[in-house]
Parts: sequence; structure tokens; C-alpha cells
Amino acid sequence: APTDRYGVWPAAVRAAAAHGLPGYLLRFPDWDAVAWCLGRGLPIVASVRYTPGELTNAAIPETTGHLIVITGLDGAAVLVNDPAAPTASKVPRRYLRDELTRTWLARAGVGYVFLPPV
Repeated sequence: APTDRYGVWPAAVRAAAAHGLPGYLLRFPDWDAVAWCLGRGLPIVASVRYTPGELTNAAIPETTGHLIVITGLDGAAVLVNDPAAPTASKVPRRYLRDELTRTWLARAGVGYVFLPPV
């Protein structure tokens, strides 16, 4: 917030690297690529956008741009941490994979991948 650099993706990667957390941006083509990262302990900071009703159990009803952290896959569900949740106990969530396919992968599928701290 102090820098007002919302949406400047390379600047966010650079800022994280300056704090010892290297990373990069990736356009995820499919869930196999997501599984590959998660299988190596690399959570994904995904940029999603959706209208009311497009994402069941969403922390906020709609957004033109919001970041969530994908932490795992569980069958038809995607495990995420959603920082827009009203309380810390509600940050971990399960979103439906087919809904995230429409609200993330089909709408660019861009995400940050951060490597372990150096």
C-alpha cells in the first residue's frame, strides 16, 4: 500500500526478491502446471477476477482483480488462502476447480511463483 504499485507485477516480483524471496510470473496453461509447482512445494499467488455468483464461497462477492494463494489440489477442489476473508480462521478455503478454471485459467491464468527463501 505505501508504494501504490497495485498491478505492477514485475515490481512485486522485484520487491519480493529484495526481501530474499525470488520468483517469477507464469501464465499457467492448465491444472497440470499448477500440480507441478505444488508438488515441488511452490504455492501459486493467482490473480483472479469474477462477478457475483461465479466463485462459490468467495471471500468477496466480486472483483476486477484479487490475489489468492493456491496451496493444494484435492479432487474437484482447489485449496487456497484468500486474504480477503473476514477473519484469519476463514482465510483457508476450498474453491471448486471448475469455477477457478473459468475465473482464473480462462482469464489469463497468470500467477506468481515464489521459490524458497535464499
